Amino acid sequence: MRPFRIVSFVVGIFLALVGLGLLAGGGLLVWAHTTQRDAQGYYTTGTHDYATGTYALTSPNVDLGTSPDRWVPYNLGTVRIAATGTEGKPVFVGIGPESAVDRYLSGVDHSVVTDVGLSPFGVTTTEVSGTRTPGPPSEQGFWEASAAGPATTLTWDVRSGSWAVVVMNADGSKGVDVQMSIGAKTGLLLPIGIGVLIVGILFAAGAVVLIVVGKPSAWQRAPVSAATPPAPPGSIPPPAAPATPTSGPPPASPAGPSPPPPPEPPSDPSTG
Repeated sequence: MRPFRIVSFVVGIFLALVGLGLLAGGGLLVWAHTTQRDAQGYYTTGTHDYATGTYALTSPNVDLGTSPDRWVPYNLGTVRIAATGTEGKPVFVGIGPESAVDRYLSGVDHSVVTDVGLSPFGVTTTEVSGTRTPGPPSEQGFWEASAAGPATTLTWDVRSGSWAVVVMNADGSKGVDVQMSIGAKTGLLLPIGIGVLIVGILFAAGAVVLIVVGKPSAWQRAPVSAATPPAPPGSIPPPAAPATPTSGPPPASPAGPSPPPPPEPPSDPSTG
């Protein structure tokens, strides 16, 4: 049974580590759901400056699959983009199919956001050069969702497809400078967090059982009395301990002639 106990203890430690990780992750999701949403239920970034000297600022293509049952089985959530033009200049924010956006900006000087750092905040872009002047974005008919104005907010229910986000001046002119925040709202975070917590509890409970069954104290075998090792060849054995005297008659005298009796004292003549 000892190998089984050792394996049980090791597996219990592993399950305990996994369970702790799941409990931490589930707790973080529940914490975010309860503390990190705004009054409308959105998880949102802070408002930051996004600027480019080109005609448009675009996101990388976001591929959410080609059919609802492939990637998004139901309404995954809602995206919200709030943008304000500098000095009150009207801006345009649109979300459109990747292929249509690529055709619209083909040959147009624009910038693609490749990375956004949050601490500290910073935007990394890649400029795509071009010589063509685009038409006003609000006149295009391919937008899935769009909004325009000096201070405007776009909301869009996420669905399957391949999409791109475009930010431009409302008149299509060059040089975009906006203050923008991005938010998302979903009903999945809380149930996912609770599910992860439940799985973590099950892992932790299983770990406790295995650790108790295979605890190290159970590995010890019953002690075995140590035998006296044999004396090496040629050694002189130690003398035996003297025997303890026991009660009984005194030992007999060794055999031999008896000593002569003592002489009798002389008789007193006055007694005669």
